[in-house]
Amino acid sequence: MKATFEVADVLNKCWDQYKSVCKNTWQIRTLNAIRRCRTASMGGHVDACSSCGNITISYNSCRNRHCQNAKETKTTMDRSKRI
Repeated sequence: MKATFEVADVLNKCWDQYKSVCKNTWQIRTLNAIRRCRTASMGGHVDACSSCGNITISYNSCRNRHCQNAKETKTTMDRSKRI
């Protein structure tokens, strides 16, 4: 079951308030990475099926260890390597 809201949604809504509360630059960089994860601002690539021609756009993750989206991707990749 997918959550209704993600951390990135909350960060985007209240970004100016979070920036004023952060005490140092690494906190701002981490929150900004989580906020931008899997969006067009992180870049992406187009996957096209050679059989049916279906096109899917996949956005890159931030690969930050604090980001749940990036962790899910890494966990999935690790599992696929084991199989």
